[in-house]
Amino acid sequence: MVKAIFDEETKDYMVKMDLRLMTLTQLESITGDFGQFKKRVRELTPKAIEKELIHLERVSVLAAAKGFMKWDYEKVMPERMGQYKRIIKPVNPVEGLNGSFIIGAYECRERNIGVLFFYNIYREEYYGELRAGGIPVIVHQYDATTINEFSSHLEAYLEKDLEMLYENPVVED
Repeated sequence: MVKAIFDEETKDYMVKMDLRLMTLTQLESITGDFGQFKKRVRELTPKAIEKELIHLERVSVLAAAKGFMKWDYEKVMPERMGQYKRIIKPVNPVEGLNGSFIIGAYECRERNIGVLFFYNIYREEYYGELRAGGIPVIVHQYDATTINEFSSHLEAYLEKDLEMLYENPVVED
């Protein structure tokens, strides 16, 4: 779902794309001027929808040369795992904020829970977040600086973490 909203706290208009487990904010659309916002929505929103939801094969040049793009991930990140379906795969990452790319995600729609995996190109590190009801909780068992280390962590923890989340969908900090 794509929404245009006004944030009372910052006094800014912005466009948000709700992708269930995550919400992407179209940074280029943020402005406090409503006339400028309408113009930006007309110009930028169709491009953002196309980029994030339709043409997933178009990968940022910032991500294209990174190890996760050439990684054989199927063994540690199969399409299905228990009640979960993989909705983002490393060859089609979603660009996030501050140099982070979502390189993998599993979702259980029935319970609105899942896990997201990120790679930050500036810090050159992998990490993960559990999500329950849209609330993120960073979990450090996936922290890694190499793709081999990250693969080992996925192999050791992913299935167990997904089962735990399914049985107890309330994530505590």
